[in-house]
Amino acid sequence: MANSTLTLVERFDGICGEGSEIGLKAHFIRLAGCNMPNKCSGWPCDSPHSWDPTYKDQWEKVDAKKLAVNMAGDYSRLFITGGEPLLQAEALVTMLKTYRTVRAGDSCEVILQTNGTIDAPQVFALCDMISADCKTPGSGGRPNDPVLTSILSESVRRRVQVKFLIATEADYQFAQDRAWKTWRYAPQAEVVLGVANLTPAGGPDPLDRLALLDLQRRWAERFLADSWPPSVRFLPQWHTLLWGNERKR
Repeated sequence: MANSTLTLVERFDGICGEGSEIGLKAHFIRLAGCNMPNKCSGWPCDSPHSWDPTYKDQWEKVDAKKLAVNMAGDYSRLFITGGEPLLQAEALVTMLKTYRTVRAGDSCEVILQTNGTIDAPQVFALCDMISADCKTPGSGGRPNDPVLTSILSESVRRRVQVKFLIATEADYQFAQDRAWKTWRYAPQAEVVLGVANLTPAGGPDPLDRLALLDLQRRWAERFLADSWPPSVRFLPQWHTLLWGNERKR
């Protein structure tokens, strides 16, 4: 029997804050669990409450079908994130199939945010857009090339976006090289370059927005001066500039 229970961290109405979907209103579903919490130690995680056991008493076990029915009547755009939501792929399939069935005849859109390390074609098939991270050296993580190739192959059937966050020169050089490789392999895929927020979520230090904007300006000038594929967008993390490290934003 298919697993139909999701471990939910939180859900909320918000504005898509990064990537080519920036500015769109959506209903966010944040699922618990991450397969890379100790592998991306180069800079702070922006959602430790999605995987740190310290927050486990705030998580909720929910029936995937009931959640889908509940959301289908009110929300036409879902944004699924984590942690890493594909750790719960089986129950996620149940939720998305039910959501699409209930909304049959009504427009809907599902956007999936993933760290790009888990191949889940059964989930991808139920999404309108897949936004995958390609981990840069400064993050402390490493990209999973076979999975990213699989995700890029989906770009002939649905929107696919690959995101690079940078904080160092090595990150920039890595992202530039991989952006060209991505464009040559899947020119229809979207590529986004952004500047990492290095202020710890929930930490004692408030986000210095002016410093972050100045950093983004300097990297933007570098991006403008260099050679990149024509489809690459340099974009800020809009939710960070508006609300800093607040949860449910």
